[in-house]
Amino acid sequence: MANTSAKLKWGVGLLTLSYLWVLHREVHSIFLTTLHHEPAEVNLPSLCLAAVEILIVLIPLRRAERWAFFAAFLPVLIIGVPRIATDPNCYAFSPHVHGCHQFMIALLLAIVGLALCAQDVFSPRK
Repeated sequence: MANTSAKLKWGVGLLTLSYLWVLHREVHSIFLTTLHHEPAEVNLPSLCLAAVEILIVLIPLRRAERWAFFAAFLPVLIIGVPRIATDPNCYAFSPHVHGCHQFMIALLLAIVGLALCAQDVFSPRK
């Protein structure tokens, strides 16, 4: 860990922040609000996925392991792209329409974090 580059450290930090944001949003929707009008079981897979992703980002991705990069990238791809394509709240560019702003911020943090990590993860090993 002593020879870890600054880009990898920033990337891991941004990815961790992104998944913590998702974790907070899921916990908030389960326990504090009834905004989604869904039973708590529907949100539990997202909660568990965010917790596992935080562990993957903090331990193996920080060591620049390639499998951890792909494990951090897949949820962004599998959850992010369909939500942007199908959620009508994501099409609204008005600041008065809520529902997708927090998701888009977390997605942007994850994409920037992955881009910062990619250089160290895929650089030739010394």
